[in-house]
Amino acid sequence: IFLQIPGDFAMKTNNIRSLISDLSLINVKVYALDGNKDYALPEYHGQVLEKVDEIILYNEESERNEKFYGIQYDIEPYLLPEFKTEKQAWILEHYIELFMEISDRISGKDLVFSAAIPFWFDSPDPYTKQIRTVTVDGLKKPLMEQIIDVTDNIAIMDYRTVADGNNGIIALAQNELSYASLKNKEVFIGLETKPLSDDNLSFAAIGLTGLKSVMEEAKKKLMD
Repeated sequence: IFLQIPGDFAMKTNNIRSLISDLSLINVKVYALDGNKDYALPEYHGQVLEKVDEIILYNEESERNEKFYGIQYDIEPYLLPEFKTEKQAWILEHYIELFMEISDRISGKDLVFSAAIPFWFDSPDPYTKQIRTVTVDGLKKPLMEQIIDVTDNIAIMDYRTVADGNNGIIALAQNELSYASLKNKEVFIGLETKPLSDDNLSFAAIGLTGLKSVMEEAKKKLMD
């Protein structure tokens, strides 16, 4: 479970401990989830790291069955107005820089670091027609690869309602799955269930039976 961390996290730790403890009884792991498009900007990095420190402190003060298993950040920098300008590369550099800072912060703290990303981060930019790249420590690599390198796992927002085809769940996640496999990293496939204007992106209109059917189909084909 990815549990959204409230703004007043420090005031709700008792409730959170109780919830995680209950979930541990059925072997459910809980990630602390946070995110905001602005977090990609360097002036917000300090705020993010303060929250990470709060989660680290929470775990240090909690019993094993009350601890967060990991931290996931869902930042979505592409929602920034500047992303569709010449500042995109600068934004992505600071986005990856933040992930590196988070990774360093939780190193040795018994926390897994996860990032939620859209399926299209490995696709060519619609304006430049080039694969998005970021340079880290002098090494220029595709954005998707840099994210997988610095995290323990990723969750792909793979919002489609069919498993097969060029625009299906499997195809849109294939590059991430292949690279993560090379790095021995885990990948979560995220599907949408809330209503959207396009029924091809969400299972809201299809229902639970349809969702389960497509999930089973995708799972079977990915394991073949």
